[in-house]
Amino acid sequence: MVLKIGAGGGRASAAVPDEVCLSCHGAVLTEVVSANSLRIKHADCAKGSRCSDCHSGVAHGSSVAWQRTPQMEQCLDCHNTTKVRDSCNTCHDAKTKRQRLASGSWTVTHGPDWRTTHGMGDWKTCTACHPNDYCVQCHGMSLPHDADFLRTHGAPAIASRANCDVCHKPAFCDGCHGLEMPHPAGFTPSHSKIVKAKGRAVCLACHTEEDCTKCHIAHVHPGGAGPVGGATSAPTTSGAGG
Repeated sequence: MVLKIGAGGGRASAAVPDEVCLSCHGAVLTEVVSANSLRIKHADCAKGSRCSDCHSGVAHGSSVAWQRTPQMEQCLDCHNTTKVRDSCNTCHDAKTKRQRLASGSWTVTHGPDWRTTHGMGDWKTCTACHPNDYCVQCHGMSLPHDADFLRTHGAPAIASRANCDVCHKPAFCDGCHGLEMPHPAGFTPSHSKIVKAKGRAVCLACHTEEDCTKCHIAHVHPGGAGPVGGATSAPTTSGAGG
């Protein structure tokens, strides 16, 4: 059988079928391959991938517009979540730290402008080299945010909004909350207009019903109306005779 590049597709949509590569390189499915200072076991590490996902430049060199090569983030997706050795030398030949950061996406996240570009990488992979509290030193909070952060983020945002603004634009909060956050000066006297316009749901995303009633009961009943939802005792009249 003759294996053809493109397998029926036109030139614009042609792709190299894996069978073409494996007709000569079938051994990569059973061996640990070492090349370019990297060791990889394709049978485990390349499941679900096509050969061209990482080897698009083969036989084309620099003429390929997008040079797809293995990225550390792809490897760490598995190494961080399964019982796989995560020592650098498991997959890499001995290199200095500078050499390991000289290729791939890490040239951006760890390059000369890393202070502004480090967040462009996959944050889940940072702990492969950095301790868990490494980001806290600058950001004042753990990153990536923990699973419960959406519910608890109000406290750190109020404590230091500047920490949020390092990564998020000021309008980022407004997009979820539906109104300016934190509330501007003079918000309390005018907030009833917002409630009428947007509905109570926009308030209850952060506040509980008790936040409203503890102010509004005192406002409507200046003398106090007793516990929220509870019965109030009738006032007594001094000197009443029986």
